[in-house]
Amino acid sequence: MKFLDYVSFKEFCTFFLVLSRLASLFLFIPFIGGPLIPGYIKISLVFALSIFFTSLYYPKLVIDVTKLSLLEFGILLLKEFLLGILLAFFVNTFISITAIFGRIVSNLIGFSMVNLFDPSFGQVSPLEKFLIFYAYFLMMVTNLHLYFFKVIDDTFKAIPPGSVNLNPLLGEEIIHFFSKCFKLGFSLSSPILIVILGIYIIFAILNRFAPQINIFFVGLPLNLMVGLLVLTLIFNMFSHAYFGWFKEFLLYLDKLIFNIGK
Repeated sequence: MKFLDYVSFKEFCTFFLVLSRLASLFLFIPFIGGPLIPGYIKISLVFALSIFFTSLYYPKLVIDVTKLSLLEFGILLLKEFLLGILLAFFVNTFISITAIFGRIVSNLIGFSMVNLFDPSFGQVSPLEKFLIFYAYFLMMVTNLHLYFFKVIDDTFKAIPPGSVNLNPLLGEEIIHFFSKCFKLGFSLSSPILIVILGIYIIFAILNRFAPQINIFFVGLPLNLMVGLLVLTLIFNMFSHAYFGWFKEFLLYLDKLIFNIGK
């Protein structure tokens, strides 16, 4: 029996187009794309999803692949690969909200002096790493990761395999989205920033009236204790805010995908 007796040439080409999009997405996406997940699990997941989405969307392949040259088909594969990278970039940028929050807080309370090297995230502080993993945990327990798979399905509904047309105006959208995520990360750290700034002002006044006090010796542990206390108080706010922002982000990503597919 020949292989093409079971699988048509159209299905075969659609599978590689779908595989190209999903492989780049899962290669650069946070957590799954990192070294924490073994390679054979990533490959198995990508192949399984590729077969699943191929069976659903190969009838929507509007291009006659039999008339394409090898170079033209390679260009289609490249476009699918770039689309997956684009989606992974948006997800990475959103996850960086917690990294920005953790880095700012770490610098304020003195945790920046105890940076760790992690293969997944590079040079991070323990607090930054904890907040990133907490964000992953929050997504899992609220089942938002399942909605992410719905977004992947919507990419194939809005942009069928082989019909990717990346708009140059996406560059402006990327810059706008990146600046918005940075603002959100900075806004999360603003309560601790205000409190630590108040402590610095108090120490500056004390230093004028009692210069013999070692401000560094007293200020460092006080910043750490007060910073962790404020972080504990606002942690519930952080959880609710991040959960709400993640839902908005998935809706935004869904809308962006359908705009690209127009």
